[in-house]
Amino acid sequence: MKKKPKPPSDSRPCEWAECTRAGDCPAPKSRKGVTESSPYHTHSPFNNRNDYYWFCPEHAREYNARWDYFSGMSEEEIVRFQQESVTGHRPTWHIGMHPFADTQKLYDKVHRMFSDSFPNEAASAPPPLPPEESKALAVLNLEYPTDRKAIKTRYKELVKQVHPDVNKGDKAKEERFKKVNEAYKFLMNCGHYQ
Repeated sequence: MKKKPKPPSDSRPCEWAECTRAGDCPAPKSRKGVTESSPYHTHSPFNNRNDYYWFCPEHAREYNARWDYFSGMSEEEIVRFQQESVTGHRPTWHIGMHPFADTQKLYDKVHRMFSDSFPNEAASAPPPLPPEESKALAVLNLEYPTDRKAIKTRYKELVKQVHPDVNKGDKAKEERFKKVNEAYKFLMNCGHYQ
């Protein structure tokens, strides 16, 4: 009967019962060893050696084939885990919902920090709008700041005036109608008009 070779002295033995090969492959003991308490980085199996079994490659494959990360979790917990894994378990916000999404407050704060000689002017000046947004507001005869409700109300008023069904064949009104629609769609998709 041939004896199994012993692992080299500098490596740990496989933790599988009656195996004497080198245990160089980590296998998680529980979910806690796989996930880190901080959601901002992935956990390396080499950070905390106490949360892992150390097997030879053959036994690590066998152990991993039977191990179920989601065992003991409810269906709700599994679904939440899957949804959060899309963003790598990092916090996310909808467009315009981030704590710093209010551009006016952010603009005021920055200008108060850097304006020694004109603190009142910097705090009262609105942030510059992108040219496309300024143009869209001008098409609807609106000024910044405004809100979704005002945009919708103005759009309805203008559509009643320039709709092709009302202005049978008037090419200028048709062009105005197209511009009003484009401006309305652009402003509704901006994300920061509440």
